[in-house]
Amino acid sequence: MILATDMEKHNADLTRLKSVVKENSIDKGKIESLSQCEDQKEVFNNQQFILECAIHSSDLSQGTRDWEIVHDWTYLLFDEFFMQGDLEL
Repeated sequence: MILATDMEKHNADLTRLKSVVKENSIDKGKIESLSQCEDQKEVFNNQQFILECAIHSSDLSQGTRDWEIVHDWTYLLFDEFFMQGDLEL
């Protein structure tokens, strides 16, 4: 899932998302069509892609928040990363 935040994939993912929306009439409120496939692998891949889009959208929206919130979240992440690094030593 962490690769969902990779900006290198942004244009390809956006193109794929537009295609999925158009092919499944999601713009008309029919999102359930993504989970009503016979092929369970396709259902899983659709769900995975939608989750990745949600994570990517959240990542992109971080810059629209108030500076204090961004600052606090950034330092919480730093703390978590350093604690994880200490555990792995």
